[in-house]
Amino acid sequence: MKRLLILFLVLFLSTTFYSADAQTTSSGEVEAMAGFARSVSVNNGTVFIGEPANPHQPGLVHVYQRTDGEWSVQFEISAIDGEIGNGFGASMTTDDDAILIGAPARDDERGAAYLFTKSADGSWNQKAQLALSDTSKKGSLGSSVALSGDLAFLGAPGEADGNGAVYVFRKTESGSWSQQQRLANPDTAQGIGFGSALEVDGSRLLVGAPEEGGAVHVYQSGNEGAWEKEATLSSDQVADNAQFGSTLRVFNNKILVG
Repeated sequence: MKRLLILFLVLFLSTTFYSADAQTTSSGEVEAMAGFARSVSVNNGTVFIGEPANPHQPGLVHVYQRTDGEWSVQFEISAIDGEIGNGFGASMTTDDDAILIGAPARDDERGAAYLFTKSADGSWNQKAQLALSDTSKKGSLGSSVALSGDLAFLGAPGEADGNGAVYVFRKTESGSWSQQQRLANPDTAQGIGFGSALEVDGSRLLVGAPEEGGAVHVYQSGNEGAWEKEATLSSDQVADNAQFGSTLRVFNNKILVG
C-alpha cells in the first residue's frame, strides 16, 4: 500500500505542479526539471521528492505538504557544500523527524550522504555529512541509504570494480557519526552492484545486488552490534538482466523484491 501511495503521489504531483517543476536555463528558455522524482519518500503526511540532476544548480529535495486540499512546496533541502552534479537527492530515507539524503556523485563519484532534522518552525537543517575517510575509494557512496535511530547505512555499489559495498555509521554520544563496519559483497557469483538498494527492518538489513544475476542478502545484527549475513535470496524465475534486488521493501513480515 505504501508503494502504491508513493506512486500515486509522484504521478499526482508531477501533473499538478508541472508549471512549478520547470527551471530557467542560462539562455532564458524554460525546461523541465532534470531528474525530478528520481527518489521519493513519504513520512507523516509529508512528501519528499529528490531532484538530483539539475544542470543549473546543486541537487535539491522538495518538501511538499497538503493544506486545504492543495499540495505545495513548503521547503527545499540542499547541502551546505552543494555543487552542480553532486547527485544530491538521488536517494533518501526518513525516520521520524530526520531525513538522510544521498549524494553519490559528490567528490568525483566518491559520494556522501547528508543528515537533516526538522526544527520547530518546520525548516530542515543539516546536522551531519557522512563520507569515507579513505578518499581513494570511488564507489558512489550514498547511491542507496537507510536510517534507523542512531544507525545509518550507505550503499556504495560502484566500489571494488562494481562488486559493491555497504557502510554502517553510528551516531556517537557527542552527536557525531563514525563508520562502524564495512559489508562487502559476500557472493559476486550471484550478483554484483551490492548496495544498490537497502532496507532496514529492526535488527535486519536487506542489501540488493541486482547486476549480473541479482540477489538480496539478509543481515542480522549481533549482540555486539556487528552485522552478520543470515541468508541470500534469489530467484530462478527471472532473467539475468531483470535486476532482481534493485528495489526492496519489508511489509507485514514479508520481503518485497523488485
